[in-house]
Formats: sequence, structure tokens, C-alpha cells
Amino acid sequence: FTLSQSRSFTSILMVLSYCHSLLLSNRSTTTREVYYFFVTHFRNQRECEQAIWDAADLVGVSRISLGLTASPKGEVLIARHIAFVLFVS
Repeated sequence: FTLSQSRSFTSILMVLSYCHSLLLSNRSTTTREVYYFFVTHFRNQRECEQAIWDAADLVGVSRISLGLTASPKGEVLIARHIAFVLFVS
């Protein structure tokens, strides 16, 4: 691991731990709240957003499934892969 990879890994684990607590308590929150909860760790909100997207990708769910919604000011747009699935009966 490089220092950068270790930081990213740590960020993802922190986000997953936070989301786990949210889901156990049947709560949801904004991505901004996650940033402010870990404000001493993340350098900026974009870094936090990236960790949230990476965590969701890692477990194969949407951000909303992790109990996280966009901040009231709007969502930071980050390019993501879009998959189309065709169901044939």
C-alpha cells in the first residue's frame, strides 16, 4: 500500500462504519453530515464524497441504500458508470 492508498482505504472503512451505525439505528442522513462527522480526517467534502461513492461501489449498492442522501444544497456530480439491464420474459 502507498500512503495515498492507505488513506483511501481508511476513508472507505470510516464511511462504511458510519453507514453501518446509521442502518442499525434505522436512520438516514446527508453526505454533508458524514463530512462534518469526520471533518478532521477528510481534507474537503469532495474527498468525502469520493469515499462514499467508493464504499457504495465496493458493497454493490447505491448511496441511498447506505442511508445517505445528497446535501440540501445539491449533489456533487461525479462521473459514474451506468448499466442498462434488459429483462426478457
